[in-house]
Parts: sequence; C-alpha cells; structure tokens
Amino acid sequence: MALSGPPVDRPKQAMYAPFDDSTRKEYAKFWEGFERDARQSAYLSNQAKFTEARQRLDVASLLKEGWDTYDAEPPNPNSVTESGKILTALETHNLPPTRVMASAEGGIGISFVEGESRAEIEVFNTGEVVAATYTSQSEPVVWEIGQGQSLEAAIERIRVHLAN
Repeated sequence: MALSGPPVDRPKQAMYAPFDDSTRKEYAKFWEGFERDARQSAYLSNQAKFTEARQRLDVASLLKEGWDTYDAEPPNPNSVTESGKILTALETHNLPPTRVMASAEGGIGISFVEGESRAEIEVFNTGEVVAATYTSQSEPVVWEIGQGQSLEAAIERIRVHLAN
C-alpha cells in the first residue's frame, strides 16, 4: 500500500540553539531541584548515613591503645567485623544508626537517637554484644544479643522504642 499525499520536507540536520544565560539558569535550577529532591529522599538519605557509619567504623578500627587518653583499649578486629555485620543487618532493616564510634570499654558503640528516645548496640572486644534502650525520663533497659534474642529481634525492639 502506497502512502498518499505530498512528501514531508524534513531538514537533514537538526538545529540547536547555543546555551545562553537563560538556558544556563534553567539548567542550574533543574539540578538544584534534583539535588534537593535527592536530599529529601529517605532511601538516599539512609544510604548516605550507612556510608558515613562504615567510614566511622573504618576510622575506629585504626585507633591505638590509649586513644581516649585514659588507656582505653582500641576496638579489636573481631569487634570491628561483628559491627560491620550489624551495620549490614541494620541496612537490611532500613534502620540507620545516628553514630558509630569506638567504645571506651573496648569495642564499638552503635547509637540511635530519635527525639527523646535513645538506643545503643555495643560490640565489646570480648565478643559480647549488648543493646540498650532508654529516654531521659527512664532507666535503661539492657539485654544481651545472642543469648536468647536474635539480632533481628533486637533491631525490631530498637525500632519500636525509637518510634515511641
């Protein structure tokens, strides 16, 4: 079947206007909006928090004896490795920590802050892992992870506490 009608004249080359000041401004405005939206994205925000947490863990792993000027024991390779596994589990459960730091008791502390609610996971050089939840108005509730309670259950317990 043949097409009927006059042939369509089309240019052999596309014509593009060079970027002028107004085009540059619109382009810059687009990227500003894109970056703002990316910062507001919960997923991207959480990914950035986990990246920072892993960087802090790497820094803590390099500390030497007496790092806090009170002869504190630095985190050992086992506590660093276990803390890395906990960060992976936290990422799976989409619960980024507020901070990761060396513990003055020897090991790694992973902390969470949401309003007045606080929670901690401490991974000691001895291999013991404990969690705690508290507020400024309440006594801490402390339990050992791995002794009757799984890491996943502890993460959920922390999530619930932070939500209240």
